[in-house]
Amino acid sequence: MTKNEVINRLNAIANEANSHDNGYHYEVITNEWVKYGKDRTYFSIVETRDNSKHYVKKDYGYYDNNADEFVAGKASIDYTFSGEKFEEPAEVEAEAETEIEAEPETEQPTVMSSQRFLDDETVEDKKEEIIAEGIKEIICPITKAYVQDLEGNDMYILTDKHHTLAAARELGIPVKFEEVENDFTTSTNGEDVCAEYYGGDHWFYINHADGSMIGRDVW
Repeated sequence: MTKNEVINRLNAIANEANSHDNGYHYEVITNEWVKYGKDRTYFSIVETRDNSKHYVKKDYGYYDNNADEFVAGKASIDYTFSGEKFEEPAEVEAEAETEIEAEPETEQPTVMSSQRFLDDETVEDKKEEIIAEGIKEIICPITKAYVQDLEGNDMYILTDKHHTLAAARELGIPVKFEEVENDFTTSTNGEDVCAEYYGGDHWFYINHADGSMIGRDVW
């Protein structure tokens, strides 16, 4: 893709996200970086929310102005900000229908975490492992939280593999969640369970039937 094509795609992703009128706002950020003989334009999209300190930034890679080529980042320009397959406005309707029919209809659990921080190098290492081992599907462990979100969904907690999950999603590898035993407590009290797995941040959605909710605070 050319530099202008990348920028146009990112603007389309941000515009699609802004069209929902749900209090969330999206802005494309470009940053020119010239150093050590390198000339790059870095891309990202920032998500903010009305009357909140909510701030989520996704890295979409950079454009190498010397080599005249785009280098993908953690987030893919082939997907919307919420993680759904991006469709060009002019796409033929028949193709869109084919894509929808190909989507799996399996019901996924509503999963949350309170560990937002991810080490970039670890994520890159996990991506290399997935590619090297030819892994076609990632299974992530979850445990019942014994609480519900505001929509009445029974919540589960991601207990491990945060970096692996991030790597898989960046690579477009399918992810499944598998319930495991709680290693920390036998309590069925939601506050106790959440306290045991608290990672230091606000609880946010790792998985949700509505893809646009992923990454957003649960409460």
